[in-house]
Amino acid sequence: MKENPKCPKCGSENTLPIGYGYPGPGMVEAYRKGELELGGCCISEDSPSWCCKDCKNSWGKFSIRSD
Repeated sequence: MKENPKCPKCGSENTLPIGYGYPGPGMVEAYRKGELELGGCCISEDSPSWCCKDCKNSWGKFSIRSD
């Protein structure tokens, strides 16, 4: 499993990926477990991909995977 990146602002390892779109059951479950932050339904070209739970910083560029 890939480790979450450290926050570039405060250096915390307490970071989460940000999920976008209407949250289905899997996304809601991940949010409740503290594995994901909900980013809302709208995605723009400057939507961040990571957030820090300690300092509330958000960074990165969200991209839609085509796996």
